[in-house]
Amino acid sequence: MNHDARTVERGDVTLVAVLVENTTDRERGVRVTNLLDGPVWPPRTNGVPDDGWSESGYEGVLAPGERRGVGYATPAPPAPNPVRVDPLERAPAATPNPDPVRDLPDPRPPRDALGSSVPAAVTDWLDRVESRGRPTERERDVLERAARLREDA
Repeated sequence: MNHDARTVERGDVTLVAVLVENTTDRERGVRVTNLLDGPVWPPRTNGVPDDGWSESGYEGVLAPGERRGVGYATPAPPAPNPVRVDPLERAPAATPNPDPVRDLPDPRPPRDALGSSVPAAVTDWLDRVESRGRPTERERDVLERAARLREDA
């Protein structure tokens, strides 16, 4: 199992990128363990850590010859060796009780469900503000938002 790990510091956060390669001719499990002095902030989907991530790092299965990039963030400062990569003889066990939250679709309503028409009273008010010439700062903000809504409709 070959790997290359790099870190980039962004403000108070260290981003860790690891490229792992299965150099064998059979499927192998891999464990990427964080060695930095801080928690792992894994990638998330809808607020839930992606499959394979735990508090200590990542576990997954690579096909023969497969290369996979994994990455995470941490508040710890960078170090020359940010991770330890260990091959696993057996594949990581599947989660017996899948996380139901992970399987939920995106909770946001579709854009078209929000309605595309602006009520007549709002349109009339916007027209009056535009016709006066110099809108107030608050009115300018409202006009800009309304223009974006019209463009999106």
